[in-house]
Amino acid sequence: MENRIEIKGRPEIELLVDKFYDRVNNDPMLSPIFNDQAQVNWPKHLPNMYDFWETLLFGKAVYKGFPFPKHTTLNLRAEHFAQWLHLFNKTVDADFTGVLADEAKSKALNIATVFQVRLGLMPAAIGVAAK
Repeated sequence: MENRIEIKGRPEIELLVDKFYDRVNNDPMLSPIFNDQAQVNWPKHLPNMYDFWETLLFGKAVYKGFPFPKHTTLNLRAEHFAQWLHLFNKTVDADFTGVLADEAKSKALNIATVFQVRLGLMPAAIGVAAK
């Protein structure tokens, strides 16, 4: 863990997103969601994710879009969100340190919680308690 770095800008965000989605693509539970159901175009998707996380962590208005609607057509279950969050936290913990690393994990938890509540996978009262 001594080689962990702080998230200071776009280069670290790109590294985080790339490493995370490498894990997703190698995950037997999540890969089919992204590659078969959603048929993600990775060269197009990754820059959107860089923008998304740059907007979340640095407040730069570079992300243009609405991520939730794209998830409503997928056959998502609570365990998909748990695995997504596990892989995200594992990626952050393995490679990053500092305030923004912790902030990224907190924001990922919030995203997973809100999406699950909106998809009816988690009661709103539990979602509020999770924050």
